[in-house]
Amino acid sequence: MPLKADIELIKELSQAGYITSYLGAGDSAINYAQELEKAGCDFINLVNKTSIYEMACVLKTCRVLVSIDTGTMHLGCALDIPLVSVFYENKMTYYWAPDDRIYNVKVIKENQSADNIYVKLMELLNKDK
Repeated sequence: MPLKADIELIKELSQAGYITSYLGAGDSAINYAQELEKAGCDFINLVNKTSIYEMACVLKTCRVLVSIDTGTMHLGCALDIPLVSVFYENKMTYYWAPDDRIYNVKVIKENQSADNIYVKLMELLNKDK
């Protein structure tokens, strides 16, 4: 996810009273989390701090997951977590996007702005009330 969009989304979620966690592994995830911190984002940094099993346990505590096309997205589907799935390569949605007839998911393949992701996230949260 582009850093600017993620910064806007995390700040918008924080202002609305939501707690955001960032999960990932490896150097690029570490660097990305550092950039979020430098931008003043308020989030729980779990980069390189969880095994796959522990990540699944963390995800099960989440009300909704926002993920790009990664293993975390697929794990969220397997755990039946409401999901906003953001695709930046439209051709990949045919192969990898979760099916909204099976999963509680909003797939975004156009207008991947922070505002649009936030709207889809709120739709899922309000649906689950």
